[in-house]
Amino acid sequence: MKALRAGAFDYLRKPLRIAEFVESIQRGLAARGQEETSANMNSAAGSGTITWESCLALAGKSPHIAEVKHALLQLQKSGRRPPILIEGEAGVGKLQLAETLHLVCCGHDKPFVVYNCAEKSTLEIEEDIYGNGIGGGILQSALGGTLVLEYVEKIDQELQTQLTQVFAKQTAQGWLICLAGVHLEEEMVAGSVSTEFAYYLMDTVLHLPTLQERMEDLEDLVAHILKNSLAIAPQARQTQFSPDVYDLIRKSDWPNNILGLEQYIIYCVSKGRTANNTVPLEVARRYLRQMQGQG
Repeated sequence: MKALRAGAFDYLRKPLRIAEFVESIQRGLAARGQEETSANMNSAAGSGTITWESCLALAGKSPHIAEVKHALLQLQKSGRRPPILIEGEAGVGKLQLAETLHLVCCGHDKPFVVYNCAEKSTLEIEEDIYGNGIGGGILQSALGGTLVLEYVEKIDQELQTQLTQVFAKQTAQGWLICLAGVHLEEEMVAGSVSTEFAYYLMDTVLHLPTLQERMEDLEDLVAHILKNSLAIAPQARQTQFSPDVYDLIRKSDWPNNILGLEQYIIYCVSKGRTANNTVPLEVARRYLRQMQGQG
């Protein structure tokens, strides 16, 4: 309690449980994220330099990521703001990339509105987008900036078609970025996504690979996490991982992809780092089992 009164964000009970530790990290990131994002945006915009380095999803040089970076640079050079579709499984960094797109192309002083379409009824989505007669909807909130719709594949097809027409008329008033956990073109062919909606979003499609598909980026991803994560203390940023630990990571399953990797690296560094800034293999293996619910 003294620590909380002195300014600590949270506390953990002993014995330490990894799930509680990860939740505490996530709460801290959420509380500080807006302030940190604003600082990063001000820095980037103030320097006038176009940079993608702040985005974990873009760390690395694998063919998958090189293709995404090339598309982003072409978009940047064109000055266009077409609808963007970012596809990929859970945890690959879709929302983080959308935020980086907004930062690089629009700037920190423009609205950035995120709306999750999952588990929402058609009526709820309509009211939230257009407004309910009492206040303006998210379309109005995002005017002049960026509107990000998550899980667009969950929207009813009739509403998808209707939204296509609305968004097409408002192109000059804001930027639309849609996130999907599936390949939208495949869903369109299967008949579960509106053809008009899918074609509208296919102007620029960015597909983020799973962690398993980009393991050659592993060292770059870990370096990015160590350098940039808010949950890692400055004195721990020089932590080293042995080749055996990297092999362990490569051979493991990562259902939450790079976001799961980030949580794992944070936990290893925060709880398993030795005095000489290394994480022993046996410690890395034990923490991985705990994260995977294997004891």
